Amino acid sequence: MSYNSIRLPQDLPVYYKNFFPVKPFIKWLRYGLGFGEYLNRREFAFILADDVHIRYRSYHDELSFFKALTSTNPEKLDIGARTRFDIDLTDYDNVRNCCKEATVCPKCWKFMVLAVKILDFLLDDMFGFNARMWVFSGRRGVHCWVGDKKARMLTNNHRSAVATRLNLFKKNGQFEATEGKAKNTRVPPIVREAYNIAMKDGTFGEMVLEQGWLEMKISSRKGCY
Repeated sequence: MSYNSIRLPQDLPVYYKNFFPVKPFIKWLRYGLGFGEYLNRREFAFILADDVHIRYRSYHDELSFFKALTSTNPEKLDIGARTRFDIDLTDYDNVRNCCKEATVCPKCWKFMVLAVKILDFLLDDMFGFNARMWVFSGRRGVHCWVGDKKARMLTNNHRSAVATRLNLFKKNGQFEATEGKAKNTRVPPIVREAYNIAMKDGTFGEMVLEQGWLEMKISSRKGCY
């Protein structure tokens, strides 16, 4: 089913007024605390059409947030500060052979399935984060929101350090390993854990065949090992 984005300005007011889950949304952002204990210190940003940003907003209860939401009808909401991990299918484009860029199919979605399983385990095992919520990003990936108190207390530098520890690959548009690449180098524990999780069911084996990795020339397998 396709959606005509031209209808967005007409559909958003209806959605926010009648369907947006304001009470559960605000309850989640309060983390069980009173309205004045946490919510009014959270920063909200509304992103409108043409990438217009309304920043540095805060609200003391559900009603004030609902009024702001229905008066602006944003195309996107941004909430800070938070510990959130993003996984995007485009990060796998040089080993994802079934689709490229924004195109997504059931075959390449298996990258997301394995990524969620691996990251979900590592966030618990390495950092002890228990309050994890996985959501579809709305485009071509998933987000993991971490709600543990110790995660909410992290500074920007701390959050960056956690992400760096979990990232085994260069952030340069190429899926290339940065650890354990040289000969006779001991495989890092985090890589062994990821491998064990990936091999637990038949998903990875299906991906090998579906993506045609064994059919690739040696020079084209740079990101596959």
